[in-house]
Amino acid sequence: MNNIDTKHAVSSTILIDVRTVGEFNAGHLPDAINIDYQVIRENIENYYPDKSSPIKVYCRSGNRSGIAKATLELMGYTNVENIGGYEMLRHLPEYQKK
Repeated sequence: MNNIDTKHAVSSTILIDVRTVGEFNAGHLPDAINIDYQVIRENIENYYPDKSSPIKVYCRSGNRSGIAKATLELMGYTNVENIGGYEMLRHLPEYQKK
């Protein structure tokens, strides 16, 4: 089961961690939800049907998030950004817990 917390859906930008549940549970960015890149096609529309919603995806290194970004764009999502890997992102001020 994915760790999808729909209370975060109200924020303006959707932050999706596309790593495995185990990786997500070991550490993730504040306000991120977890949808494994292998099942993002099957799950994203259930939670975020607005295909113009701003979405940022990340993984460990940027590879899986690149696949997720391409998948979402093929599905018609128009505002998707691959922001790279967790190990780098977690040290950036904008992704520190407030």
